[in-house]
Amino acid sequence: MFKTVRGPRAILLAFLVLAAFARTVYGQQSPRITRPVDDNSIQRLPNTRRPLALPEYDRGRVAGNLPMERIQIHLNSSPEQAADLEQLLQDQQDPSSANYHAWLSPEQFGERFGPARQDLDAVTGWLQNHGFHTVTVAAGRRSIEFSGTVQQVEEAFQTEMHQYLVDGEAHIANATEIAIPVALAPVLEGVVSLHDFRHKALHRVVTPETNLTGGSHGISPYDFAAIYNVASLWNNHFDGTGQTVAIAGRTNINPADITTFRTGATRKSS
Repeated sequence: MFKTVRGPRAILLAFLVLAAFARTVYGQQSPRITRPVDDNSIQRLPNTRRPLALPEYDRGRVAGNLPMERIQIHLNSSPEQAADLEQLLQDQQDPSSANYHAWLSPEQFGERFGPARQDLDAVTGWLQNHGFHTVTVAAGRRSIEFSGTVQQVEEAFQTEMHQYLVDGEAHIANATEIAIPVALAPVLEGVVSLHDFRHKALHRVVTPETNLTGGSHGISPYDFAAIYNVASLWNNHFDGTGQTVAIAGRTNINPADITTFRTGATRKSS
């Protein structure tokens, strides 16, 4: 004979069932590293050598004892996790969804979309076996930070670190595509911070003609024309004669400032 459970016991039972379901769905990712990590079974990662790390710029090997700090390994999600994440991102912006604005903490994100704990242990263990220190897994489980020396980097990633002189600037970078054990490939997306080449701005810095030394903000007639799109009126000989533009504010007026402004503005004053 079945009994109906009511009251606090029923609530507790329902909570435990839901918690167990949540752990099954989100907290226990299946490991993707399924074979022993073997440094003799490797694969090269494409596009991991800088384009400017060329023989014509090469100035030789970097000293093996040179410290390399805060290197990062980027980890990926499984295809199923990636699809789940894409759906969640859409649901978080959908007012009709139960997940609308249901933001995740870094730890929740890692549990749901990051590699399994067993995979993380395999990667961190491999790094530590090569002598790297301060091996730290990010809360979101999408990166691992570590530090070491040039020699340790060369041994772990089976490459050489070289010095390069490009356009008069000295750089260091790996001379070949880096390699990783095949066993780690399912979760390891790439390695950053093995070089010191930096992206450069595509546009030059524009220096203003007038530099204000305080927190004031200056506006000229040409700013007004750009903001309110009246340049076309000026070009058709509507120069504002008979019109007044006022900028509300409160300050102590110095008539000399007004004269200087009108002289430099080139437009006819009212």
